Amino acid sequence: MALNALLSKQLAEAEAAKQLAEAEAAKQRRRLFAIDKLTNEEDWPRWNERFLCVLKRAELDKYVLEEVPEPEGDEDAKNRWSKDRVEIDDYILSLIPEDDKTWQIMRCLGWNPAVPDPKKTYDTLELAAIRRETFNSMSKYQERINDLRERLGKTDFGFVKDSGYIWCAIKGIQKEYPDLHNRMAIAKRSDNLSWADLMAEFQQIAITENTHTASSR
Repeated sequence: MALNALLSKQLAEAEAAKQLAEAEAAKQRRRLFAIDKLTNEEDWPRWNERFLCVLKRAELDKYVLEEVPEPEGDEDAKNRWSKDRVEIDDYILSLIPEDDKTWQIMRCLGWNPAVPDPKKTYDTLELAAIRRETFNSMSKYQERINDLRERLGKTDFGFVKDSGYIWCAIKGIQKEYPDLHNRMAIAKRSDNLSWADLMAEFQQIAITENTHTASSR
């Protein structure tokens, strides 16, 4: 009896020590190092690369790159999932200046900073900061805009209205295509521009770019 009690005690102590070690290892592994704030939309590619690198080293990048559902059954796993989401969401928010226009655009799109959802926050941030000049071609820019629209459309039955995507897409071409930007903005303000109309304009530019690229070879 005494031996069994001793063994049980030792096993319990060993399990407690193991859990403590795992918790400490996880804490060390998930230390999210500070990087520069996203103060310029044109810096998105560089900033995003560093941001994902930090999350990957902490083994948390999956929370912004894919939908991670809440674990079933295991309460410890549920708690870790919830804490991970809050930690990453807070980390993203710490990298966006509150007086920055990107933050304001995200709010106008319908994003709620009070609800921790790192993937939604990350995708909405990219949509708000998207710029044509950070892509090699109009077709790549158009492809990414449509991808973000599809991904965000699956969350909360599409919390971003079509007008939000249109304005972000128009804003993103201001530097590269100022004339088209102004024309599309006027059409949108007159409520005379649909998503399909805008994509048709972008497609014409993409075709022209591809033609010029092919002829220069």
